[in-house]
Amino acid sequence: MWNLNLIIVNWIDFSIYLAINYYFFLYFLLSLIRNDDAYDDGDDYDYDYDYDYDYVYDGDDNDMNLDFFFYF
Repeated sequence: MWNLNLIIVNWIDFSIYLAINYYFFLYFLLSLIRNDDAYDDGDDYDYDYDYDYDYVYDGDDNDMNLDFFFYF
């Protein structure tokens, strides 16, 4: 009887583990196929990159933008 109880408890724990991991794996798969242009209203504004920060490209990729450090 103790052996059967242990099997049932392990099956319940494993099913909870599978359900949680399935949820996060499904969320990961949906994040891969989600529409990145869902908020695109025609302009070239990247909502994922500068949502609350006005990034100004100065033409030099090698220099860090010092405005980034003073933003915080």
